[in-house]
Amino acid sequence: MSTDTATAPVDLADAQAAMMRQLAERAAHDPLAGLLLARLQAGETEAEPDPIDVLERRFDAALRANERLRQALVAANEMSAWIAQLVGACPHCWGLVADCPTCAGRGGPGHHRPAVGDLVDWLAPALRRAGITLVRQSEVHPLSSPDTTTTTKQEMS
Repeated sequence: MSTDTATAPVDLADAQAAMMRQLAERAAHDPLAGLLLARLQAGETEAEPDPIDVLERRFDAALRANERLRQALVAANEMSAWIAQLVGACPHCWGLVADCPTCAGRGGPGHHRPAVGDLVDWLAPALRRAGITLVRQSEVHPLSSPDTTTTTKQEMS
């Protein structure tokens, strides 16, 4: 009894071995065949990434981004409260929210006594660069009572 090769079952191991032999023959002249052969011999295959791993990596990245944003928000709130204290404003709403439980919308700059010394120290470099000099009101109007209020005088260049 003869067997027809077209209908005979093919052994997968034999087919892989034949393919490896053909790639080995071509690898001497074809760099791409050489790369493919090396990859197959190393047993490297590109597997689909595990969807759970992908989601876990994305979730971890989102948590890190969320933490960075939370830290930035905390820093911005601290800066806002510090500047509000410098200018005597409500640290919660700066007088912009009518139903603010702290100031009922009346806490704009100057609502409380500003921290004049700290405010001047903080702004002095920028004011100097702009050519603005701060002087005490008593220096401008000697007859007025000494006060911590300051007046600006624009320096002429």
